[in-house]
Amino acid sequence: MTRSGVPITADCRALLSSRLPPSSSSCSRSNTPSPLFSSPSSPPTMRPPRVPLPTQRLFSTSPLLRTPATIQLHPTHLTVSRPSLPSLHITYPALRDACPSGIHPSTTQKTWATTDVPPSIRPARSELCEDGEVLRVEWDQPLRGRAEAGESTYRISDLLSTFSPSPRYPAYTPTPRPWTPTTFPSSPIPLSALQRDPEAHYRATTQLLERGLLFISGVPTSPRGDKDCAMRSVAEGLFGEVRRTFYGETWDVRALGGRSRNVAYTGLDLGYHMDLLYFASPPRFQFLHSLISLPATSSPQGHSLFLDAYHAASLLSPEAFSILSQTPIQYQYLNDGHHYVHSHPLLSLFPSPSPASPSTSPASSSGSPNLNLESINYSPPFQSPSQPDLTALPPASQQAFYAALKEWEAILAHPELTLELRLEEGMCVVFDNRRVLHARRAFDEGGEEGEVVRWLKGCYVDGDAVWDKWRVLDAQVRGAGASADVAVDPEAAVAA
Repeated sequence: MTRSGVPITADCRALLSSRLPPSSSSCSRSNTPSPLFSSPSSPPTMRPPRVPLPTQRLFSTSPLLRTPATIQLHPTHLTVSRPSLPSLHITYPALRDACPSGIHPSTTQKTWATTDVPPSIRPARSELCEDGEVLRVEWDQPLRGRAEAGESTYRISDLLSTFSPSPRYPAYTPTPRPWTPTTFPSSPIPLSALQRDPEAHYRATTQLLERGLLFISGVPTSPRGDKDCAMRSVAEGLFGEVRRTFYGETWDVRALGGRSRNVAYTGLDLGYHMDLLYFASPPRFQFLHSLISLPATSSPQGHSLFLDAYHAASLLSPEAFSILSQTPIQYQYLNDGHHYVHSHPLLSLFPSPSPASPSTSPASSSGSPNLNLESINYSPPFQSPSQPDLTALPPASQQAFYAALKEWEAILAHPELTLELRLEEGMCVVFDNRRVLHARRAFDEGGEEGEVVRWLKGCYVDGDAVWDKWRVLDAQVRGAGASADVAVDPEAAVAA
């Protein structure tokens, strides 16, 4: 045991051998119970960490971790630290509530409620086992309704995963990596590779979650029906179940002349936007499969454009970022027997864990784009004429909002941010509809001889389905528990 501020510079085994008598078990421990901290005369209470009190430090040199972890036990909480990474501060009630023994082996559901954990619970004894890979804790009091205080064992890698301080959601998924056309992986991935090689499938899904954009080549262009099209097989076979909307499960993007009920079904120029923002929960991922794309020599129009809005948000001034993250914009679809309406701020942020979190600034202290962005919501064609949240603001605040929106629009106009290409026949693009803006150049709707010059097949897949697929692939390819490092290690975040 050490006093606050006096570290023990030894690895786990050396520390335990000097502190405790030898034992034949994999966990060294003393023969007689000894409290982890100086025993107070009154029952333990939750005290602020700023009060200097006895602490204990344990050191993990587990090969599962990229860098060694220091586990420091305080009277009210536990701290896990690694060099150059954020420290984790875990209160003992939270630690006890996360005990793996509380998970039912077949249902995988919790067997107690958080409120069954005593707020004043603390360790009676703790030790590192299995060469520093496991923390074992004996508790000083039982859960509500139980007679024994019990004990818990935690893998250090699981602690880092479970209690990651990152506000990113969903958990256990790769950190978003902002991009520009010069840093985006430009080569499409052949469909045949995704179907036969789990590692290629895993890399492609990782790219989709990190970059928000993926191109797949070699997708058959026939059959073209809603039920038997190849795009449906790609979506459901490789990424997740298709989400049905009022457009159906799949839909066709081609010019319909005067019968069009959506600007996408014309040959008009279509600026940067996102789909279905008039939904309370817009679909996360969109698939577009090129069924017909006449050669560029005969139809040079109709190029597709993509832009990483997470990177664009990082270029906003702090004032504009704050305004656009706090002012909801109302979106509406009123046509063809439907009336959808919902409001979202242009920048949707994850809830901040504390007032000190950088939730209203486009860049962190390191200069990297802020990863507190949950989604972007921008679709000018579907903005409602009525903007009740905006008109409720004072005139000066309304003017500030329009200035911030102009700043956003000016950033999107930077040509170096736009990835432009022709979706050739057989190409399928998959993109994060809540992050990547998409657009289309105008084209001649009928071609020179009245033929269809551009025909895309589309569908949506919800985020939960794709995140689920990635976690399963991650466990299959890298091994069970591999996503622990992904969830807590910001070294993978690379700014464009």
